Amino acid sequence: MKNVHKMFTKIYGKEFNYESALDYGSGVGRLTIPFAKHTSKTIGVDISLSMRNLAKSYSKSEQLNNCQYISPSEFMNRNDKFDLVHSFIVIQHIHPKIGIPIFKKLVDSVSDAKFGAIHITYDSGDRQKSSSLIETCIALFKYLKYFTYCKFHNIEIKKNPFKDMDMYTYPHNDLMSYLSKYTDSLHIKFTKHGSYGGCFFFFQKKKNTEIDFPDESLTN
Repeated sequence: MKNVHKMFTKIYGKEFNYESALDYGSGVGRLTIPFAKHTSKTIGVDISLSMRNLAKSYSKSEQLNNCQYISPSEFMNRNDKFDLVHSFIVIQHIHPKIGIPIFKKLVDSVSDAKFGAIHITYDSGDRQKSSSLIETCIALFKYLKYFTYCKFHNIEIKKNPFKDMDMYTYPHNDLMSYLSKYTDSLHIKFTKHGSYGGCFFFFQKKKNTEIDFPDESLTN
C-alpha cells in the first residue's frame, strides 16, 4: 500500500486523497486492511471463499467495521464508485475474454476525478531464458514463507501449494487507448514477473465521464 501511495503522491501531490477503496484480488486482506484504515468504506474482491473468510477474520481482529469482502460475480453486478481502485498481479491470471470486461468494470468503478491503479501483463518473453537458480531460490523462499504462515495460523499444509498458475498477456496498447477516453493523466510503471513484462497503470479519471460498455473492440 505504501508503494501505491508513494507513486500517486509523486504524480499528483496533494491532489491524491481518497475516502473509499476497492482492492480487486484482495486475498487475505494484505492490502485491503491497510486501505480500510485510511477510508470510511473499503471493499475487497476475491474468487476464493476461504480467502474472503480469512480476510474477514483478520479485519475483525483489527477492529475494522468498514470492510466488506465479495466475490467477482457480485462485484460485476454492483455499481459502487470508489475514490481509489486497485488491482495488482491479479488480472494476469485471468483469461482476457473474462479479464477485459473486469478491466473495464474496474475503470468504471473509479469516481470522477479520482484514482485507479490497475496492473496487467503484456509480454510473455522467453521462459527458456529464465535462470533456473533464481527460480529455485524464489520457490524455496515462497515455500518457507508459506510453511511459516501455515504453522503460525495452524492451517493444513498442502502438498503442492505453488502449482503453476495460468498466465495471460493483454493488448496493452488497446487498453491504454481505452483508458485515454477517461483520463488525461495516465502514468505507467513497467514491471517484471519472471519472464513476463507488465504494466501498472496509474491514472486520474476525468470529471463527468461515462463508460461505453457496448464497445466490444477489446474483446474481439
